[in-house]
Amino acid sequence: YLESFTDPNCPDGQKPYLWILDRKQSPPKKKAPKNVLVKNDFYTIDLPHGGKDYRIETSLSQLETGFISILRSKILKYKPIDYEEMVRLSLFFSALFNRTISQKEHWERTYEHLATVVEQMEKGHSIEPKESKRIRKFIPDSYKDRIVDTLILQAKIILLKKPTFLISNTDVSFITSDSPFLYMNSEFSRESFYQAPPISKSTNIYIPLTSKIAFFGVGESDHKNQYLVAQDSWVKSCNHESANHCNEYIFSSKEKPDFLLNEDIAKINEEFVNAE
Repeated sequence: YLESFTDPNCPDGQKPYLWILDRKQSPPKKKAPKNVLVKNDFYTIDLPHGGKDYRIETSLSQLETGFISILRSKILKYKPIDYEEMVRLSLFFSALFNRTISQKEHWERTYEHLATVVEQMEKGHSIEPKESKRIRKFIPDSYKDRIVDTLILQAKIILLKKPTFLISNTDVSFITSDSPFLYMNSEFSRESFYQAPPISKSTNIYIPLTSKIAFFGVGESDHKNQYLVAQDSWVKSCNHESANHCNEYIFSSKEKPDFLLNEDIAKINEEFVNAE
């Protein structure tokens, strides 16, 4: 996936690299995609009597292979995507949503909270804390369990949206991050307690696919063309959202990514107010 965000100006004879920026505002670093976000046994299940089960990692790898095949044969050539291909894309997009550090931390916090509640109930009834201990023992693998359960559910939500691909045909490029799947809904602010409902028609899905193409799952739309040329301001606006949504890292094909500047945001807000 990240190979599609490498720097096109990489010198001859050097392995392709992408630029990494982090929230700590340290200087951008360049790295080969295969060395980015690597963690041993992140999806590996430790079996009770020793040994390891790699089925989750194998399945995720197969989804990525399917995505790359459709990307190269259809999307990069601006060819229409049929329903079967969209199902395969949706499963991969769902994996992008679920296989992040932030999702792992979310499920660990959720089960830790559950264990605490159960433990308090056990103490209140003066019973042995067997159930709370069982839940806490499960916490290290909770993420691996949930990624399987939520994969198909998330894919079904994606399939409710109309598939659109935004294309940048200028030197302005899309960025991605360590949390590339975004739900977008102008009716819900990022700070809102109530998050944008995924199945709402006013909620769109945004996922950068390459430095020049992004997926945009639209809840409401009358247009029939799957491929739309994006204005530079659209790309910069999407990059702005991607940067704000990242967990820790931003990935770009440029050392200086194309973001919305504060003056750009002020101009857009002014145009929006005037339009109303």
